[in-house]
Amino acid sequence: MDSLLTHKKSSPGLAFYGLSVDSLTLFGFLFIPLALIIVFFMYPLLAIFFYSINDMRSLTDPTGSYGLANFEWVLNNKFFQLATRNTVIFVVASLLGQTVIGIFSALILNKDNLPGRTFFRAVLLFAWIMPELIVASIFLMIFGNNISIVNHWLELLGLPRVGWLNDPNIALFTLILVNIWKGIPLNIIIYLTALQGVNTEYYEAATLDGASAWQQFWALTFPFLLPTIVTTLILGTIWTANVFFLPFVMTGGGPLDSTLLWSLAIYRTIFQNLQLSRGAAMSVVVYLVLLVIVLLIIACSIRPQPTRKGGSNHEIFSAKLVIQTQRCKPFRTLLHGRAQSGHAVSICLDDLHLVQG
Repeated sequence: MDSLLTHKKSSPGLAFYGLSVDSLTLFGFLFIPLALIIVFFMYPLLAIFFYSINDMRSLTDPTGSYGLANFEWVLNNKFFQLATRNTVIFVVASLLGQTVIGIFSALILNKDNLPGRTFFRAVLLFAWIMPELIVASIFLMIFGNNISIVNHWLELLGLPRVGWLNDPNIALFTLILVNIWKGIPLNIIIYLTALQGVNTEYYEAATLDGASAWQQFWALTFPFLLPTIVTTLILGTIWTANVFFLPFVMTGGGPLDSTLLWSLAIYRTIFQNLQLSRGAAMSVVVYLVLLVIVLLIIACSIRPQPTRKGGSNHEIFSAKLVIQTQRCKPFRTLLHGRAQSGHAVSICLDDLHLVQG
């Protein structure tokens, strides 16, 4: 029995600078992801910064320090300013649609009495795993200029045709609609996974107190989903701001640059205008803007964790319902639970007081 409780000592074997073989093996496994990060992330990032302060039209041009002139050109360039405006609208509208539709669709699929919910969960993955290039090609046929399925239906109903991709006032919102459709499945799956971790006893207690579904959502569901929403918004902001194939295939940035996004502006500058350094400067500016946005999202989502005076964080109710809630009169029920420390605690949904029992 004693031999089972004792840890096996590592064999001395070979050593390198005082490190055992086991330590060297662990460092070896850590070296692989570190090398991948350096090769595929750090080197391209440093190379972009290097190109941005030079005056190069291609990789074969000689290098020469150009200072911050390329960044000054980027910030004063009207096409980059237009691309920034379009990208902000595209990202905000896409994330808003994906988040709202994703959360409420997940709430529906989380119902136990929903028939065929397993089938719907499986179907959700189809749209997400479909490559962006194929999605763009399919929707080009749906909303296209020459072959438009939607316009064909409108004509059958006696309605006029709509320039979904021809009208500068509509084209960007058509891309937003397609991008929302592309991102909804992943959002539903993420929020559905988070909802499955919520204890149903809270909803039962709130229902007995006469709380409406809307009150339960803001007082129970939303606080539980808040960390998941923040993470999804961070990833969604990065992915949506770097969308390329949708505008490239469907509109090419037109008409009249109404769908010109950051990705297309960088592509035109480097590959069409052959201005490598200026395109690299655009990439650096976009990278810094996204970095600031992500940091702001993280900073706004950080909330001080409430603790009971004289207690520890482990005595907080395990469900972590203390994130945030709204005062509402129907919530008077005390939900009883047991903290990790063994003390019985109760949460009052009206003002969220932690009471040691």
